[in-house]
Amino acid sequence: MIEKLLKFLFLALFIFNYNFLSGEDINLSWKGKSEFQNGIIIKTNTGEPIFGEINFDLEENLSIHFGKDENDLFEWISKIELDCENNIYLLDSKKCTIFKYDNQGKYLYRIGRKGAGPAEFRRPRDFFIDKKGKIYVLDNRIIHILTNSGNYKKQIKLNKYATNFFVNSKGEIIISFRSYSGKKKEIIVALFSSDLKTEKKIAAFSEGEIIRRKIGDKKVTFYVEHIYTPGLYFARMYDDKCVFSNSSNYVLIVIDKRGNTLLKIKKEEKGYPILKTEKKIIYGKFAPYYEKKWGKKVLQEALQFPKYRPFFNRMIVDEKGRIYVARLKSVIKKKKKDTHITFDVFNKDGYYIYQIRVPFIPNLIRNGYLYYIDENNESEDIKVKRFKIKNWLSIKNKI
Repeated sequence: MIEKLLKFLFLALFIFNYNFLSGEDINLSWKGKSEFQNGIIIKTNTGEPIFGEINFDLEENLSIHFGKDENDLFEWISKIELDCENNIYLLDSKKCTIFKYDNQGKYLYRIGRKGAGPAEFRRPRDFFIDKKGKIYVLDNRIIHILTNSGNYKKQIKLNKYATNFFVNSKGEIIISFRSYSGKKKEIIVALFSSDLKTEKKIAAFSEGEIIRRKIGDKKVTFYVEHIYTPGLYFARMYDDKCVFSNSSNYVLIVIDKRGNTLLKIKKEEKGYPILKTEKKIIYGKFAPYYEKKWGKKVLQEALQFPKYRPFFNRMIVDEKGRIYVARLKSVIKKKKKDTHITFDVFNKDGYYIYQIRVPFIPNLIRNGYLYYIDENNESEDIKVKRFKIKNWLSIKNKI
């Protein structure tokens, strides 16, 4: 009895100290559950945000449109980043370059170009800027490290095709990558040493079965990724932490720069079974492209559906460590058209603090501004827009 009491007091004291040291005020009205298991804090939130619902009050104050002549058109802006001076960096994955602008939208210069030499890219897909201004670019199986002005420093040649990545101050690398074994496909999150000789698996998630058919003398793999395909969402945080989650489970996992799990953020929510109508709508979108080529049966097998609809389809972290999780809408169109996107917002300590509605899915939220890649499908025109969040200072963070 005494031993159980001591364990309870130790847990209560640990949680109190964790909250105190993180600058968090303890809210006695929070109805969730906080646990400590194997050195990991687990916050299980109810479905009700502590501070309720709120809309961002947005005012557009910048539009970057590169289009003075044919050579200067954006082709595919895939990522937006800021440095410590709020300069704006735009990765154009098709042009294989990064455009740099000051915080007023004035064009400064390009970083990198298409090619296979130093500071040259083939298929850049992601990048980030560290606290010292160094630029890390993920390009196929290479991580390019550049100075803030774009000068070449070095390369890290990976032995995996990474989908997400982070490089810590020791040169160790956290990446996510796909792994294939028999008919099973997984996505792995792992930490690699700077020389890539050692690997520490952090997490693994199933990505369904591999569909193979023999066509002539060759075995062909068939796979179709659609809006209801669960995915791994990964975001870097400002204190050398990362957060990731598989959208089929509402569990956000916060890890430190060595890949150690610090915090698991859960939200109590039932799954939504995928209806036959939804499957039919999704099938109808792919049928014109693949049905004649593959056949109806193969397409049906390739279009794999999980038991439940994924919970979300994007994750963003702001400079305060708040995590914004974009809720996935049903493909069934409602009579009352609502284009707004709903975000669940958690503070850095794992509490579900807000539900926020935004008229579109932003690409970056930082320092009271929202950044958005606006693609006009009809004119093939791309603009990067910045919106001031007028009610930013009224949004609470601590509880």
